[in-house]
Amino acid sequence: MSLYGDRSRPERLSDHDGAVTYIGLGLPLVSARIVSGSLEPDGRASVDIELSNRGAANAVDVTVTELTFTALKASAPVRLVDPVRIAVLGPDETRVVRVQVSLPPTPKFLVKGKGRYAEPGGRVSRLVLQPEMVR
Repeated sequence: MSLYGDRSRPERLSDHDGAVTYIGLGLPLVSARIVSGSLEPDGRASVDIELSNRGAANAVDVTVTELTFTALKASAPVRLVDPVRIAVLGPDETRVVRVQVSLPPTPKFLVKGKGRYAEPGGRVSRLVLQPEMVR
């Protein structure tokens, strides 16, 4: 099989050289936490989520796949519909993303969530946002 000309492969430069060895220099280690939130009287709410990679490799397709907002006044939970995505989160990189939703008017709500990220080799790991009260 010839890989010559396949732009997605380093072997494309020649199909008759010696073997190519890949060395993993580390793995990503992504954490997520809610750093702040606000709630307006009309029900508009925003939550800032900090995503940090404390690993030694890039984390790719870092995605908060689910956020659940639960008002403490016996209303049904509100779930995030569109995922929040960061294409690449480098080693020792931290980013804060803001999520905005409309909730039934309430004095406070609980937010929890989950997500995922991939190693450069494609293995997928999960991340969890611990529940946080927002007033």
